Amino acid sequence: NSAFIYHQENGSSCTSENTPGIAWKLTYRPQPSRDFYLNLLSLPFDTPNCSIDVFLNLDSNKDMNGVSFYSTCLIIKYDELLFEDLTHKFYIPLDSETLCTSVNLTNQFPNHQSFGLLIHSTFPSTQSMGIPLGSFFRLLPGSDNTAVSFGFSSSSDSKMGLLHSVNITVLGTTFNSQLVLQDSELSFMGSADIFGDVIYFARIMGRGDSLSTWDNLDINIIGWFPKETGKFLYNLKDSVHFHLLQIANSAKDKSDKAKHQLEQALRRFNDTKKELERNFQLYRTVSREYNQILQQEEDTEMSLMLAQNALENAT
Repeated sequence: NSAFIYHQENGSSCTSENTPGIAWKLTYRPQPSRDFYLNLLSLPFDTPNCSIDVFLNLDSNKDMNGVSFYSTCLIIKYDELLFEDLTHKFYIPLDSETLCTSVNLTNQFPNHQSFGLLIHSTFPSTQSMGIPLGSFFRLLPGSDNTAVSFGFSSSSDSKMGLLHSVNITVLGTTFNSQLVLQDSELSFMGSADIFGDVIYFARIMGRGDSLSTWDNLDINIIGWFPKETGKFLYNLKDSVHFHLLQIANSAKDKSDKAKHQLEQALRRFNDTKKELERNFQLYRTVSREYNQILQQEEDTEMSLMLAQNALENAT
């Protein structure tokens, strides 16, 4: 027995005024014949069904302009990524003019008017410290407590998701950023002090895919460093310049030392050469004197032989 009631969506409606409509409760059970919802929605372990609050939005003329569903027990499954322990609001607009969103999705999803199903997920009070998502991410409440938003196209298989506030831990540091899901791609961008040192401040971009679970998610990290005084590249340039200057000075010192040693060796070589030349000249002089003495000895022996022969002939 449904009746017209006034329903305030706790700040999540398009207007600050109370929204008229019809509310009732349903029980969700997975239906194998409904592939879209079977792939999108899961029940917690050992939970055969889930209670859902349904609200039929009415305009001022009491005409239906959208349907909202609320659940605290369903699990959203985006490909292989699971979003658990959240309160989900499902909204089905009847046309783009009745697409009621509590957050601005224009920057992330320019074509959000084509959504046939929009989901906003918020934190229960017991999860105010955030929910860990694998090794890299911790999901936090957004500015209006909205943690995750999903949009599914009414005319194609396109789907999108936005994690409004995520603490991301990579490269020894943790920084906060939004995490965007676009079809089967996951991406984020942020700034961080790498390894806790301000001179290693860098901007980081990460990409992965939603076809793996949070625990098996592979993230490709690209980082670049700003060219600012006091930042990594500036200090790196100074460090490299200083290091190169040290290398140049050391090379110059070694070159000067080698040049000095070469000059000393050259002087010793010249001295040795002169000594060799003097010794060679002395050798030539001594050799000449020796030959002269040897010749004199031969001449003396010859004179002695002639004298002996003359003596023998005389007798």
